[in-house]
Amino acid sequence: MGRELVGLAKEVLGSQGTLAFSRTAFWWLGVVVIVASHAVMLATNAIRLSPTADEYGHLYAGLALWEDYDTSVFCVNPPLIRVIGAFWAHHLDIEYPKYLLQDIADRPEFVLGRKAFETDPDWFVCGLIWGRLSVCMFSLFGLMLLMALVRHFHGPVGGLVCGVFWGFQPSVIAHGSLITNDIPVSVMMLASMLIFIYWLQRPSAAKALLVGVVYATALLCKFTALALLPLFLVFAAICCDVGLRRLLIHICLMVGVAWAVFCAGYAFSGLGRTLGSFQFLSPGWRGDVGLERISGNAFSDTILSNLPVPIPEDVMIGMDVQRFDFETGTLSYLAGRRGTAWWFYFYAMGVKLPIGTLVAFTVAISVALRRVSKIQAFEAFSLAFLIWYGLITVLAAGIGQQHRYAFPVLPFCVLLIGFGWSRSGVVLRCLLLTGAVGTVVFCLAVAPNWLPAFNTLSGGAKAGHRHLFCDATDWGQDLQRVANYANRQPESIRVVVVSRLNSETNLRAAGMRRGIEFSTNPELVIRRFINGSRVDRPLRLICSKTDLSMDPWMMEFLEERDGVIDLWGSHLTFLLAVKSDEHDIGVWPTR
Repeated sequence: MGRELVGLAKEVLGSQGTLAFSRTAFWWLGVVVIVASHAVMLATNAIRLSPTADEYGHLYAGLALWEDYDTSVFCVNPPLIRVIGAFWAHHLDIEYPKYLLQDIADRPEFVLGRKAFETDPDWFVCGLIWGRLSVCMFSLFGLMLLMALVRHFHGPVGGLVCGVFWGFQPSVIAHGSLITNDIPVSVMMLASMLIFIYWLQRPSAAKALLVGVVYATALLCKFTALALLPLFLVFAAICCDVGLRRLLIHICLMVGVAWAVFCAGYAFSGLGRTLGSFQFLSPGWRGDVGLERISGNAFSDTILSNLPVPIPEDVMIGMDVQRFDFETGTLSYLAGRRGTAWWFYFYAMGVKLPIGTLVAFTVAISVALRRVSKIQAFEAFSLAFLIWYGLITVLAAGIGQQHRYAFPVLPFCVLLIGFGWSRSGVVLRCLLLTGAVGTVVFCLAVAPNWLPAFNTLSGGAKAGHRHLFCDATDWGQDLQRVANYANRQPESIRVVVVSRLNSETNLRAAGMRRGIEFSTNPELVIRRFINGSRVDRPLRLICSKTDLSMDPWMMEFLEERDGVIDLWGSHLTFLLAVKSDEHDIGVWPTR
């Protein structure tokens, strides 16, 4: 019996192994199961979650673009995803408040997006859900692209294993079903790389044109795709064996097509505006303007002042705002302390990704580094991109706030798993399979709360607020559940909701009754309760984990007490009462 099991394992794990039925049937059965499972989980997440903090801005900016052809709203990101995400909301005739830009530093899309929600929550959520389902297509496309590519080069089992690591990845499911840019740009960066390698191996004008179109699409998803450009130039210079003249023609064709398609996404608005006519926020571009002004132009009195800018004006303005964030830093939280560090994104991936995924990525990257002489062009590019993007994240430590900014590495890591599979023996393949199974088990165990999921080594979702905040724990996704949970509490209990991401007006619009209090200062609420100013009935606090992460006093208060219950991975709740025999505070069981 033991020999039979060993023989079966060798059949499955061997380089020429197959199952009892045909390879083709095995492949298509696996594809159907993985793709269908991924689609169901994406749809579940899209339908279940309330609007997240960024989606108010994206949906509002998308409506402004559809209604007024205005690309200036939310210009820190290109318009493609919000155009797709707001398509259904536009056709549902959702009302949204107009805005007039008062100052260059204004970011009205988030406030006005919330007001649009408050005006008609049901229609807003309806339009949001249909928009999310449309954006889900990027994640599904990425899944099928990865599986098809790995199958072509490394066999059907390798393709299915890679499909598992993408299709059952909690972070991909959570963010791939939202109207945000990070998963779409990750997928389109992968597609751009594959088309580029396709051109690199057999250069032609048609392929160069295709590279330009696909890369422009990635740029229209998010400016993060600019990270590919230096690698494109390096690989073209080193690996392309055509003559210099032909190479330059093809590069000019790629750049020209990409530029035209990208500018067309902005309807060529403000193209050619002179550099000296802009007002910049970032210190490097605004120059020395003194304390009385927040904007300026360091180029206004230079020879560059009359230089036409070859990109739409809203792109220039959006990049300036991003430079401002990069140079001045953003509100950040990491490993139990405010602020960030150069290792922010490495730490974030280490606590958010399932342990099985981390093991598989480690195996795949180590095999690729050990057998670097045998890797193919797209695998070499993937390895180079991981190193390059890792360097970028280290240098961009000042904007270490959202762990999703590291998502572009995920499809490239998954791609390397295919190489690791084909170049490994039985032991390493067993590790990769174990990692795949572990990823599936973890994904199903945390379902449907994929967004605030943390791996077991980090303490799970219940301990998530000790590591990261915002899009990693509470991003506003449980607004409706918070309102419903608060409404279910009996009148004999005083209920206070603590949240900065979910405003009081949003919670009221979601149906939270008037008798429930709202606060952004849990310490004040608790101290007043302890001092006896309002002790007529027990106090239930429902606290956002994002608020908790930024409140050391509250964190310490909870660490010292039992009976604290986790809600959906994004909030904590507990009952408080002053004990009758002593002036101390106690935590009542919440069940």
